Amino acid sequence: MQRKDLRVEPALLLLFIIAIILVVGIYYLVSMFKFPLAILYYFIITRLNLISYAMLINVIIRVAFIFGLFLPVLHMLFKLVSFILRKRRGLEKISVDLSLREIRFRILFTLGLALLILASELLLPLYLLAPVKNRIDGFVENIQLSNRNLLGASAMATIRRVVVYVNSSLNSSWSRPEAALEIDNMLSDADYVILRMLGFHVAHVIFFQKWGSCGEYAIATAYLLDKLGFETRIARFDNIDHSWAEMKLNNSWFIVDPWYIGKRYENELLVPVSKLSLLFPEGHNVIATYFNGTEANVSREHGYG
Repeated sequence: MQRKDLRVEPALLLLFIIAIILVVGIYYLVSMFKFPLAILYYFIITRLNLISYAMLINVIIRVAFIFGLFLPVLHMLFKLVSFILRKRRGLEKISVDLSLREIRFRILFTLGLALLILASELLLPLYLLAPVKNRIDGFVENIQLSNRNLLGASAMATIRRVVVYVNSSLNSSWSRPEAALEIDNMLSDADYVILRMLGFHVAHVIFFQKWGSCGEYAIATAYLLDKLGFETRIARFDNIDHSWAEMKLNNSWFIVDPWYIGKRYENELLVPVSKLSLLFPEGHNVIATYFNGTEANVSREHGYG
């Protein structure tokens, strides 16, 4: 059957414009929903034991993806420029193998890619994070059951079990190549909106990746304590690269950071927030983030100013 060809100039211009619109749309979509690419990157690094080449692999994935997106545009641009140059030279009008069927194929292929990204964004968390969430929920329920059987175990015993659980679930990536596995830092705000809609928290991502520095340890600890009924928040300096979890106990705030601050305070599990200025005289402006998303300057509570 004879193909219905378009006129060369309008066809090239039309397909070029369509290709640009679709590529920009897909690029914007991937910029919003980074979870699938982050998971792909994570599994390449961990399953092939290529942590030493993490930065290189990250660059390769990004370059390959961008090149793959813009290849159709570059192809059509080359055909358009080639045609214009030949026409200006007075050469015989060239034939271009371009039809409505080709345009439809490119559009459907790009739309299919968009649907794949969206499906991955929705299905991958359900497949990968649901088991993590179930383990955490089981741990919390076990502590709550133990506390009821013991007629109310002490808060210190509960906090100690939380710290042990975090220690056994996470590995420190501070100043190590494994910092490249902190995929919680790769995700966008749109990713976290989707995760919350699916019932997940950033802590689930952290427990899944199994690596983290002070920020990940703080989030994981505060999340577990919050699930156990304690009022918690995450605090940080604005001039020192460190953050930690805090909890309210008997109407007083305490720092829960046995990995760093606690070591400076006689290896205590709980450190009164008012002691922080004595341990870190160089610090100032402590900012606390509550679980409802609000932030507050709590420097005075910590002995500053």
